[in-house]
Amino acid sequence: MNELSPSLRHTRNGDGAIVMDIDKGKMFSTNATGTLLFELISAGLDDSTIVAKFAHAFDVAPEVAAADLSSFRTMLKQHALMAATSERAG
Repeated sequence: MNELSPSLRHTRNGDGAIVMDIDKGKMFSTNATGTLLFELISAGLDDSTIVAKFAHAFDVAPEVAAADLSSFRTMLKQHALMAATSERAG
């Protein structure tokens, strides 16, 4: 199940990525950590896999990766880019 709006598009740049909701005309940028989280969520991976891949990529503890994932999801929900009820167990 994809948690993100199907109208989202993104493109990487030197600093991270630009994400745009083509239906709402909203756009925002992410840094490298946000880019990886966005791509992992977009791939439909479960939380435990996202946390493991993120922790490995940025050499952080799983607890830090899990907190970053939670914060990133909150930000996506605040921008109406993810359903407010979406939570994936892993």
